[in-house]
This record gives sequence, C-alpha cells and structure tokens, in this order.
Amino acid sequence: MVEIVLAVLNASTLILVAIIQSNNSKTKKVDEERYQRRLQHEDLTMCLIQCDVQMSMLSARKQAGEHINGELEKAIGATEKAFAEYEAFARKQCAGSVAKI
Repeated sequence: MVEIVLAVLNASTLILVAIIQSNNSKTKKVDEERYQRRLQHEDLTMCLIQCDVQMSMLSARKQAGEHINGELEKAIGATEKAFAEYEAFARKQCAGSVAKI
C-alpha cells in the first residue's frame, strides 16, 4: 500500500515539474518577443529623434541666413521615411493586439 502511495506521489510530482517547465518555456518565448518589439521601437524612435534634430539644426541655419535647400529636401525625405516606418510598426502592433482579442 505504501509503495502505491509513493508511486502516485512520484508521478504527480513529475507531472507538476513538466507543467512548470512548459509554463517557463512559454514565458521565455513571450519575453523574447516583447524584447524584440521594444528593440525595434527604440530603433525607430531614435531614427525619428535624429531626424528631428537634423530638421532643427537646418531651421537654425536657415534663420542664420545660410542656403540649405538641398539639405532640407534630404532631411524632409529622411523624416518622412522614418515616420512612415514608425507608423507601419505601430499599425502592425495594433493589428496584432486586436487579432489576439
């Protein structure tokens, strides 16, 4: 009788350990996905900040009387590209959130 109780206890312990390991692997996967999203968001944000600084510097140079037409067109193009990439990222994240509901 004691042997049966010990066998059942041992089996239930193994099942509990398997469940815990399964949950841990799911948590690690979710954490990795979250880390990748954060990394992409930070990269896009830094690009937008860089464009903003460049546009501010060009504005200051223009106020100082410098001719910046070619540089301004490049800066506007880079800003529009960075903003479009950020919007695409935001839409993708929003669509993913809605799809989960």
